[in-house]
Amino acid sequence: MKGNGIIMARLFNVVVFDDMISGANASPAIYYSAREHQALLGSVDTLNVQVLVDAIGTASTSVTVTYETSNTGGDLEREWKTTAKTVTVTPVGFTSSDLPAMAFLLVDGSVDLGAFGRFSITTDKNSPCKVRIVVCGRTN
Repeated sequence: MKGNGIIMARLFNVVVFDDMISGANASPAIYYSAREHQALLGSVDTLNVQVLVDAIGTASTSVTVTYETSNTGGDLEREWKTTAKTVTVTPVGFTSSDLPAMAFLLVDGSVDLGAFGRFSITTDKNSPCKVRIVVCGRTN
């Protein structure tokens, strides 16, 4: 329920990314959430996103997740708009008190929501890390 008395109905809760990633210092690799979820992500008014870093190879590795939107859902980069909705997770160590490290991101009508959505995922170190993105989609 929002503060204004509007009830937000939960339509889905889905893992859109669950994989190992690794970066490169000069040119970081970019990973994307699963293509099969693009229409689902674009079908709601609000996305409540939880980013979890379950394992890291190097301490203080930063993982950055950004929401991107499109009305075509195409394969070309120029068909996707990068939004200002970004979150960075930086675990400080390797122990059970450090991991999983997590952060939340709210994607709502304050961004231009297209018919399709996806997340781009990058890391700042050339070291493997395990990343999960879980999304709860809500509508008015």
